[in-house]
Amino acid sequence: MIRIGIVDDEKTVLEFLTAKVTEMSNELHIDVKIESFLNGADLLNRNHENEFHIIMLDLEMPDMDGLSVARELRKEYPDFVLLFITNRADLVFQSFEYEVTGFIRKSHIDDELKETLDRAYQKVLRRMTNYVLKTENGERVFPSASICYFISKGHRILLFDASNKSTRILSTLEKLEDILSPASFIRCHSGIIVNCKFIFSINASDIELTNGQKLPLSRHRTKDVKKIFQKYLRSM
Repeated sequence: MIRIGIVDDEKTVLEFLTAKVTEMSNELHIDVKIESFLNGADLLNRNHENEFHIIMLDLEMPDMDGLSVARELRKEYPDFVLLFITNRADLVFQSFEYEVTGFIRKSHIDDELKETLDRAYQKVLRRMTNYVLKTENGERVFPSASICYFISKGHRILLFDASNKSTRILSTLEKLEDILSPASFIRCHSGIIVNCKFIFSINASDIELTNGQKLPLSRHRTKDVKKIFQKYLRSM
């Protein structure tokens, strides 16, 4: 189940948004639990008790506006998906530092909500995906978001996480390709599968990761790698 928190200081708007999110979640066949709040402080308190996967914030609110709420949330909770609700185009640029997945204009809710929600849901589901993989010490659960890349070294497959810690996986890259999400993981080289989440740039002969590390990129795979990565970015 995906937990959604919605904040808007106008009660009628909040009730309308909650009803619309419920309706469109049903259309998308997504199981959700929605909680609504008239101010950001109440949402912050509730999020401390039980974290939301998706948070929808009105940018314009008295006392504590959407940007202030987002700022406080990101200090402790880096992984939630953030959506802003606004009619103020001039505030959009100020919000980019908070890793915003989408904007919904109040005047265009019917047109923009479903597509934006679907994108948010797909992002949450990717983060919630876990893989059970066999290691030298038995089966372990690896969250998708924690896997940076797999590399084949000789007859060994190593999984590297975000902190560059490696774990030997008892499998082959071919078998891993069959179970990993093709929307998130790319075979960039005959001996490497990389998670799109950690790609910073795709260059002529290598892929640079967000930590500055570079992985080789096979020339004949470049076109497919770029295509998959662009599709991944559009889903963010």
